[in-house]
Amino acid sequence: MQLSIKSFLKVTISVLVFAGLYMQIVARGELSDLWSAFTADRASYNYLFLAGAFLLLPLNWGIEALKWQYLLRGIVQISFPKALKAVLAGVSLAIVTPSRIGEYGARIWYLKQGLRLKGIVVTLVGSIGQITVTLVLGSAGLLFFFFKSGFPRQISSGLVIALLLLFMAFSLFLFFRLEWLGFLLQRLSILKSRRKWIRAVRVFSHYSRKKLTGLLFLSAARFTVYALQFALLLKFFHVSILVFEGALLSSAVFLGQMMLPVPAIAEFGTRSGLSIFIFGTFSASPLPLISASLALWLINLALPAFFGAFLLLFKK
Repeated sequence: MQLSIKSFLKVTISVLVFAGLYMQIVARGELSDLWSAFTADRASYNYLFLAGAFLLLPLNWGIEALKWQYLLRGIVQISFPKALKAVLAGVSLAIVTPSRIGEYGARIWYLKQGLRLKGIVVTLVGSIGQITVTLVLGSAGLLFFFFKSGFPRQISSGLVIALLLLFMAFSLFLFFRLEWLGFLLQRLSILKSRRKWIRAVRVFSHYSRKKLTGLLFLSAARFTVYALQFALLLKFFHVSILVFEGALLSSAVFLGQMMLPVPAIAEFGTRSGLSIFIFGTFSASPLPLISASLALWLINLALPAFFGAFLLLFKK
């Protein structure tokens, strides 16, 4: 009975992912629009930019798998291939759930039952590290955007710079006080009577500053790869911008996207609107910006989610 329930869950989750991908890519017509835009002038494209974006795909998710493996060290030893499978499975479930919450459930499926609560906390720590990097580098990208396009007229440029720098410093300060979060959670009345949760929450105090610095380094490396992919795709679709500038301004797009809690499957729509706002001065038409956003979503999320759904379906 238990086996049949697990099999039913795996099939249901996989069908939901495949259906979600179909509805978003095929049924809504964005893919056909992208293909039409591409075939209209295919001879003018520099395919080295597209190849570069594809070649960075395994590096992007490989760093994420390495990050999860790194955070689990000291709790349980897990091989890199297993960590990569867990990460890809997490992508598949995150793509159909709000704020990527399904990522937690999929990843801990690859851990032993006694370690799954700790696995949720470890995944949360990794997410906090990535959020911190997005806040810091995204604020830097937003600052660069203001220098390029002009500061808001309502407030002085000095105040904007000071507020963004203060925001960056405060984000890093809170990140290196991660044990405070564990301390607060242990004081919650809903957890006090649950020893398993208390033991899991203590994982927050497991990470030293040196360990957290390593997490920031891995998170920054992944963020840089992601921003570089977007910049290469912008160049591929004829957006007149330097790759360095595109990567830096992309971080501002990712910051705005993170602030909006939408399912991963709808990310490219949000990113398209933000890209038009941030990169509008570099492109006469919004179509290249929308095309680059959709291409990034297809390469970095839809494709890994497709493989992740198969991993969940055939997981023993």
